[in-house]
Amino acid sequence: MVNEEAVEWDHLRERLRDIFAIRVERIAYVEADDDIDFQDVADVIAIARIAGVDRGGLADGGREACSVAG
Repeated sequence: MVNEEAVEWDHLRERLRDIFAIRVERIAYVEADDDIDFQDVADVIAIARIAGVDRGGLADGGREACSVAG
């Protein structure tokens, strides 16, 4: 899900590129369920960077966010 919108894996980079093309601050936060493999999370972060995200972070269900410098 991207901003509460279901996005197919094959369209993730394009969707993120569209979202971040119009933003001044290109910061993304990634949140994953406990049963998601870390490699999938790492792949999402890599795709986000390719799509133009400058900085990112890992979110833990709204409790706290951990910043990841880009």
